Amino acid sequence: MSPETEARSAPEALARAASGASSQLAPGAAHTLVPGTARQEPAGAGPPAGDVAPAHRPGLVRDIAEPAPVHGPLGTPWWVPYRAAALLCDLFAVGAAMGVATGLRFGRADTATVVGAPWLSCPAISAFIGLAWIAALAVRRAYSRHHLGFGDVEYRVVANATFVLLGGLSLAAVVFQLDVARGFLALALPLGFGLLILGRWLLRQVLVRRRAAGTMMEHALLIGSTPTVTWTAGHIARIPAAGYRVAAVLCAEPDAPDQIQLMDGTVLRNLGSWEGTQEVLDETGLRTVIVADDADTDRQFLRSLSLQLEGSDVRLVLTSRLTDVVGPRIHWRPVADLPLTTVDAPRLTGAKYVLKRGFDLVVAVLGGLLCSPLLVLAALAVKLQDGGPVLYRQQRVGIDGAAFTMYKFRSMRVGAEVEVTGLRADNQGHGSLLTLHNDPRVTPVGRVLRSWSVDELPQLLNVLRGDMAVVGPRPQLASGVAQLPENHQPRLTVKPGITGPWQVSERSSFSADESVCPDLAYVENWSLVGDAIIVLKTVRAVLTRDAAY
Repeated sequence: MSPETEARSAPEALARAASGASSQLAPGAAHTLVPGTARQEPAGAGPPAGDVAPAHRPGLVRDIAEPAPVHGPLGTPWWVPYRAAALLCDLFAVGAAMGVATGLRFGRADTATVVGAPWLSCPAISAFIGLAWIAALAVRRAYSRHHLGFGDVEYRVVANATFVLLGGLSLAAVVFQLDVARGFLALALPLGFGLLILGRWLLRQVLVRRRAAGTMMEHALLIGSTPTVTWTAGHIARIPAAGYRVAAVLCAEPDAPDQIQLMDGTVLRNLGSWEGTQEVLDETGLRTVIVADDADTDRQFLRSLSLQLEGSDVRLVLTSRLTDVVGPRIHWRPVADLPLTTVDAPRLTGAKYVLKRGFDLVVAVLGGLLCSPLLVLAALAVKLQDGGPVLYRQQRVGIDGAAFTMYKFRSMRVGAEVEVTGLRADNQGHGSLLTLHNDPRVTPVGRVLRSWSVDELPQLLNVLRGDMAVVGPRPQLASGVAQLPENHQPRLTVKPGITGPWQVSERSSFSADESVCPDLAYVENWSLVGDAIIVLKTVRAVLTRDAAY
């Protein structure tokens, strides 16, 4: 069933369901007008005029279909306009890159031709490369709804498509003995890739803001046991940027309550048992079914449901108890009719290690060169303020528990370490690290350095020495490592970083427990593109001085 057909048929199904409905609802029933909000009707009050529901399930149509103030599940799915916008942005990015590179390399290229193919003009080859680039993006599924709008997979797909294009051009040049100007490709490909990433990032910012406002969400029917459904719905509600919103639930137990209340007070209507899944989908127009992972999940039900949904536009999503692990580390293998999942251990070795180390060296060298005037000014300011040492040295724990000396510009008065004990009660930092708003030990110069994160720049020396990486978990004190629970030990399997997922996730505003989760997820799912994204997010956080203190 196409999206357009389903969009037309859903209102008709609702109208048919409403035509034979009773006009009375259960007294005192709570009606979830919109996923994420709830309204309690006064006891004994009937529905507003014209409010009807199907006789077999009171309140079903109204609970799911009433759109205000958030758009309901009916209508065009969010990914349709988003995919069109992504395609337009990509066309503009590639076209701009080809045009700029052609103009800079060939000037007026009306008569310029490719060596080995005098019949092929440079504008023609530019157009061909541009179209091939868009085709590579499509082949690598850069416009798939599964890759759009969340996580770094979208950016990795764009990078992969660019490498595919480069390989294809190299192969074509050899086979057809063409000599495309290397200067042109050296300008066009990096510029085009940068514009593609920039365009996708700008679209993502618009999408995040729209989702924070409650629009452009993928409304879903959640199925599972009552405890699992409650936990899964609450977890989904805490991450609106992921794009899912639970509209209703189907609980497995015959005696399950009619309403499921989440920790934030949201009330979700339980629309019945699993056997009514297809009926609920037909009447509500929901296009996504999430089946919560549960030991009691009926395998025959899952098989039957997947067969029923085959050929339709309804998306079946299965949750997993395996958290914080994604990508190529997961392998599916059916054995004896069991879908076994194999998870590789997170190891940064071989080619991955070379890539990460190369990335660290390039960023550290370029960053040091670009920031060298700032480094000199900061060192002079610290020294002239009170005549104390410029650098602050502290022992931290690195990869595999090895101790190393970490460098920072000194931002506190001399002897500030002895004052730590009296300030521990007000700690707002990351685990054992002491972080305070308006720390009385910070000097005026130090406060300026901290507000722009300039005090962290000497750690580029740690990166060059191999003690740290540009991106990674924050380096811990020895006392903090001793207190780490066993499930937090994976943080020590990689080098600590100058920046990391914690710093770009509202940075210091996380609690001690919450701050560990991004670090663990980073260790489990490292990627070079992910490191680049974190670096860019760090630059933005520094420029906006987001939660820096």
